[in-house]
Amino acid sequence: MSNCPSCDALVSDGAQYCRKCGASLVADASVYQDEEVGSYADDSSDGAEYSGGGLMDRLRNINMKVLIALLVVCAASVSWYFVYGNKSEKSAIAEKMVNEQRLANEQSVRESRFAEEKAAKERRLIEEKAAQEKRLAEEKAAQEKRLAEEKRLAEEKAAQERLVAEEKLAWELGRWHDPVTKMEFVAVAGGSFEMGCGKWQTQCDPDEKPAHNVAVRSFWLGKHEVTQGQWQAVMGSNPSHFQGCGENCPVEQVSWNDVQAFIARLNQDRKLCSYRLPTEAEWEYACRSGGKKEAHCGGKDLQAVAWNARNSQGKTHPVGLKAANGLGLHDMSGNVWEWVADWYDKKYYAQAVQQDNPQGASEGTKRGLRGGSWYYGPAYLRSTERYDVDADYRNISLGVRLARVCP
Repeated sequence: MSNCPSCDALVSDGAQYCRKCGASLVADASVYQDEEVGSYADDSSDGAEYSGGGLMDRLRNINMKVLIALLVVCAASVSWYFVYGNKSEKSAIAEKMVNEQRLANEQSVRESRFAEEKAAKERRLIEEKAAQEKRLAEEKAAQEKRLAEEKRLAEEKAAQERLVAEEKLAWELGRWHDPVTKMEFVAVAGGSFEMGCGKWQTQCDPDEKPAHNVAVRSFWLGKHEVTQGQWQAVMGSNPSHFQGCGENCPVEQVSWNDVQAFIARLNQDRKLCSYRLPTEAEWEYACRSGGKKEAHCGGKDLQAVAWNARNSQGKTHPVGLKAANGLGLHDMSGNVWEWVADWYDKKYYAQAVQQDNPQGASEGTKRGLRGGSWYYGPAYLRSTERYDVDADYRNISLGVRLARVCP
């Protein structure tokens, strides 16, 4: 008997394995084979021993070894699987996961790009719609503006046509009055005449010669000198010395420059015709009743047509009290001197080259006056008399009569 080296149980001598723990008691395979052969020999010679526990022990030992071998193989297979097979499966799973992630990323990118394209398309459609609406609104506004402009132009044209018709009718009647200031104007039809002091005059100054033929165009001329009341209505003040004479007396103490400011006020918002001072040629043509050979404005009888030093009692008088000339113009001679548009040049008549609607000298230092005044005697009230003063000069005998011109 001996002890099992594994579990210390008692085992028979010659036993191949421990019955308790199943541990092999053979040192190596050769010994096992020898013992097995010997056992077979012994078994053949001794049937009792062969049929005894030794055979069962050997069978168990063999089964145990097979089982152990199978277990070793299984363990090796499992180890290989976990080392290699599991690794391959994990790699496949990881690769699958990577592919799935890649596909998911690609899908996300596609969806994101699709969403961006969709949003961009929607924005583009919104912008195009907004642009179209804006364009349509602008076209509508432009059309409305164009229609409004056409309407305005049509109204202006109609108003202009009415003014032209009214002006034509007024010209045919030969009379027109300003609806604001109430100034009355007389139509002066254009024509040709001998301007200056001709042989028909009995007294002439050097600057009135030589007499020369000129032509003037049609124009309107104030029937009276501008009154104090009319000046006050336009300028808001009355500069006149003889204010006690009344608002129907001629305004005086006005310079040429003052008259230009007065005219500018009158011409504000004028639609067709405008005011200005008459030229010397226009003034003399109208004074002489359309270019007739009249010594004074309206004839030879100075006292009948003019306030002068002999009948004025040293003051101005209401306009329109003296007889009118042949065109229906009052006080062209006397009452107050009247400014004209021209620069004064005493040699202008001798050098005059413009015969059609002359405008006077192109430059100068003084402005012209015509007609004389209440302060002066007959010589200064002649129809051809010329006078000059500075443009800013004011005097109690200086007044104004306006011309009116239309296209």
